[in-house]
Amino acid sequence: MYQLFYDGKVPPKLPNLPKRKSSDDIAWGSSGKDARYLGKLRRLLAGSEDGDRKLLLYMAQKMAGTKSRRAAASN
Repeated sequence: MYQLFYDGKVPPKLPNLPKRKSSDDIAWGSSGKDARYLGKLRRLLAGSEDGDRKLLLYMAQKMAGTKSRRAAASN
């Protein structure tokens, strides 16, 4: 793009910009305390019964739905 607007003979030097973090780097549970907690949660869920996992998922969905309805109602 600089070729369209640059009028000099030598191309301009690129600035030294810091590297941006990828989505893998900023994802929750990818490092540190969150990663240890997520690993423990995965191990516990893997050892639980299918019905218990379904109940937990149902409860989490209800809690998320209730929270979003409250936020929508207050707007």
